[in-house]
Amino acid sequence: MQRLAASWTVIRRQVLRVLNPPIASRHVLVVDDEPSMCEFLRTVLCAAGHQVVTATSADQATAKYRVCRPFDVLLTDVVMPRMSGDELAERLRADDPNLKVIYLTGSREQLFGTKVLLSADEALLEKPCTPAALLDVISLVVDLRRQDRPIWT
Repeated sequence: MQRLAASWTVIRRQVLRVLNPPIASRHVLVVDDEPSMCEFLRTVLCAAGHQVVTATSADQATAKYRVCRPFDVLLTDVVMPRMSGDELAERLRADDPNLKVIYLTGSREQLFGTKVLLSADEALLEKPCTPAALLDVISLVVDLRRQDRPIWT
């Protein structure tokens, strides 16, 4: 338990180092079927000052989205049971077309099946990711998306 606490302390220090200057707080919906990944992402994002809601399934995410919306960013695993991250994004964007989406994947080969291009308000982040990479992609997708090109990290 002490080792886990020490790991979170190291992550928090890394996050705080990256935050110079501080970034604007965002409302982020994190969806991953691995609870440990949800916890890692939540810890990093909360340490950076973001408001975070987590879910471990697309159905749970949809329910939490309805209660806690609006969100600035959907941060979702690509491959999940019952519904992919891409399908979840499509479902939530039916309600909010301005929702930014960051897809998490352990392998680009698993990406989206038939989907080959990301839109201008989407990004891809490979797992495992560093706290710095996570915070960078959040800033890019929310604040710097005037460039009309997808972000791959």
